[in-house]
Amino acid sequence: MRPHIPGFLHRAGLLPDEWSAASVAALALLLGIAYKLRVRGIEQHAGQLALINAKLEAQIASGSRRKSALRQAQADLTRASRMIHGKLTASLAHEISNRLRRSSPMRVLACDG
Repeated sequence: MRPHIPGFLHRAGLLPDEWSAASVAALALLLGIAYKLRVRGIEQHAGQLALINAKLEAQIASGSRRKSALRQAQADLTRASRMIHGKLTASLAHEISNRLRRSSPMRVLACDG
């Protein structure tokens, strides 16, 4: 019985017209091994890509956390700055008010009397 050999191999000139069953079996074995090696290489590459992807996702998450912490710190500083300016304004207004009360015309008249 003659083994089945695809026609495109003959048309491409890759195979002679007559092959023994052992030759076809050996070719099939070699092609199978080559296929398995290629698949293994692809799987290894996919594993490496998965590790790289996980590292990148961790860096992105870390960067997002840092950015969020930075935004929170900026908001806290803005809030503290507003509070300090408010307290400073209130303190200045109080001092000015006290000075104006001390130097009011009625007080000056009361002291002259």
